[in-house]
Parts: sequence; structure tokens; C-alpha cells
Amino acid sequence: MAFQEIQIEELRLGMFVKLECSWWRHPFATNKFKLVSKKDFKTIKKIGKLTLYYDPDLSDPESLPGAEEEAEVTEEITAEQISEQVEEPVEQEDSEDKPPLGGDRIQRVEAFRTRRDVMKQTERVHQEALLQSRLALKKMCSGDEEGLKAAGRVLSGVGQILKQDKATIPLLEMMNSGDQEDPVIFHALNVSIMSMLVGKELHLRDEEIHHLGVGALSHDIGKVSLPQSLKLTTAGFAQNEANFDKHIDHGMHVIEKLSDYPQECATIVQQHHERLNGNGHPKGLKGDEISFLSKIVMVVDEYDELCNNPERQKNLTPYETLSYLFQNLKVKRSGEFDENILLTLIRILGVYPPGTFVELNNGAIGSVININSSNRTAPQVLLYADEHSRDEVIIVDLAEEEDLKIVQSIRANKVPKEVKNFLSPQRLTSYIPNSSEILAAR
Repeated sequence: MAFQEIQIEELRLGMFVKLECSWWRHPFATNKFKLVSKKDFKTIKKIGKLTLYYDPDLSDPESLPGAEEEAEVTEEITAEQISEQVEEPVEQEDSEDKPPLGGDRIQRVEAFRTRRDVMKQTERVHQEALLQSRLALKKMCSGDEEGLKAAGRVLSGVGQILKQDKATIPLLEMMNSGDQEDPVIFHALNVSIMSMLVGKELHLRDEEIHHLGVGALSHDIGKVSLPQSLKLTTAGFAQNEANFDKHIDHGMHVIEKLSDYPQECATIVQQHHERLNGNGHPKGLKGDEISFLSKIVMVVDEYDELCNNPERQKNLTPYETLSYLFQNLKVKRSGEFDENILLTLIRILGVYPPGTFVELNNGAIGSVININSSNRTAPQVLLYADEHSRDEVIIVDLAEEEDLKIVQSIRANKVPKEVKNFLSPQRLTSYIPNSSEILAAR
């Protein structure tokens, strides 16, 4: 951006401005935005000590912004269309699970501190679950019954997190942050966690959720013992359809050595690449020939495959993935997946799932950190701060910001490294707000 200094009296509607002062000294969601109302003028004049800039390339003095609203339509299915199809949950969200941000800086800081503490706990559980999942699957591959018990312990720890509503969203954000050191294990744990969440949302029994978790964790066990060069996700295997049958057969051979491996879980391993319309693998099963637990895993597996392809340039954003799956379901009517399961997944993740990088209509870039069950197109977003406010954490609730909206989701490989690092969940677990600025806000 080519910002140029400007005086307050020169401001006009449609200008894209930047306020050079501490974020704590003004009530705006971010220090860079487009002027869209006369109220903004009055607010800026009250700030006092302030250096003001505007960007002529992003400004439109003649008219209010509006052209950008069409940006998402190019994806055929809009966020609003997806959101309209998702029924609201019967139980209303506890307001304590999503602290209001409002304009009170002290309130925002306290809300963030609470979230940070939950994230620390969640990060520890997630990292330990990744480590233990790797050990469990390797033991299972060697025929060691202890591997199955270890998998149960992994899911027990994850299950405790899933019972805490406040921890569920940070866990999803951790999952979307990407860990490509061992993509097969990362993918296996992701699919297991999200499948259990779907099972919980569909009110399955505890035993069914356990089978769902174990089956999902080991659904690709046929890949674990393969050479690294062949450890590809669905996108890579699609180059040769025989690979689907091969890794499923290998997986079945592995679990047959485990005498205590539940049949319900074995069915998931065998059927997770089947499709309801009969176009899946390895047997081309249709409809009710496929177990219900397998139908859940096949949807979640496809979602995570598209988001976390080892070939990063092929990754879709979580929003693009849900849009793609929704389009195939509602527009192309391919009949591959169960509609209720897919809509349940969208209800859990939101239209813009946690961890999604997004661009707002004021040019700001951020990462979704919380969904809004009453308006799934308006989540809470953590904004990237430039060099002038690097020590500040700015979180906006788009449901409470009339002039802010998401114009597009951004693929992770298109996000500058410094922006990605700034917005990473791991960085935020160690962030401490500047105490002097907190006191000044009082």
C-alpha cells in the first residue's frame, strides 16, 4: 500500500485510511479501514494525538464501496447460501463460551486471556495426541495389541477436550494450522477428532463415538507402513485408482492381526472410500450397504484431504472445501455423501472454519478464531498487525461490526510467512498484552 499523510479536514467518504497511534486509543476494529460513514469522521476527530494517512490506490472518494461484495460469487456457491441450509442447533450456545468483544478494551483483553489459557491446555493435548497416535498406529501395524489400547487412551484424552465446549474451537484451530512432518498421522488424528464431533452432534451413544474415533484414527493404517514416497493422501492416490484398493487391503491385513479390534472399526477401514452412489472403492457399495459410521468418516476424510494435501499448492481453504462439497451435494447432486452428515459438519465448523485465513473488505488479513452460530458468515477474526502495532492483539467480532465483512478466504500457501507466523495459534499461547496499554485504556 502507498500510504500518504493527510490532514483530518481533508478526509472524504470512501478514503482508505490508516491511523498511526496505539490501537488502545481508538475504538475502531483495526487501524486501517475505509471511511463509510460520517460517524467515523467524528470519532477520528476525538482521538487527539494522531498521524493520519490514506492510500489512493484503495480509496474511492466518489462512492461508497460495493463492488467488492461480488468477490465470493465466483465460487458458485456463496457463504450465505451455505449458511441458509444449516439448521440452528436446538440448544442455544452459552454466552460464556463466546465472550462478547464490544468496544471495551479491558473486556477484549480479558476475553483473550481466557481464550489463551484454554489454547495452552488444548495445544498440549493436541501435541500429545499426535505423538501417541503415531506410536499407537505403528504398534498396531506390527501386530502389537498394545497399539489398540494406546489408541483408546488417545481418544479418551481428546474426548475430555470435546466435552469442554470452550476448548473445541481452539482444537479445530490447532488442527487447521497444519503439521506436515507426518501428514498421514496428522490427517488420521484430524479425521478422528472431527468424526467424533459429528457423532456427538448427531447424539450417537458413547460406544458408537468410541468406535467412530478408533476407526477414523486407523482408517488409513494401510498407509502407515508404506515407504514415505507413497504416503500420499487421496489426491495423490487418485492418480492410480488401484492405490485405493491397495491401501485398504493392506489396512485390513494389518487389523486382522489384532484380535480385539472391533468389527465396527474394521468396517470403517474397509468402507471409508465407498460412496453412496456406488462410485467408490473397493467394492462400489451403495446407500445402506455402507455403515452409518463409515458414512461419517467418508465425509470428514474428504474434507480434510482437500484442506491438507501434502502438495501444499493444491490445498483448498476450509471455506473452499465446504463450498465444493456443498456444491456437489446441492447443485451437481452427485449423491456421494449423506446430506445430513455434511450439513452437520458445516454446523460444527461454520462456513469459515477456525483457522481459515480471510481478507476483510477494509483490506485487513486475519484468521478465524471462533464461529458465530447465529450468523455463520460473521465469525470472530484475529487480525494481522503491522510493524506499528506488532505487540497488540486485535480480535473483531464481525457479527457486531456493521461495516466489516469477509470478502474472500485465502489459501495458506498464498499468505505471507510473517502474516502466517503472526496469526499462528502457537504464537498466541505465549502472548501477553502490554500492561501499560491496558492501564491506559482504563
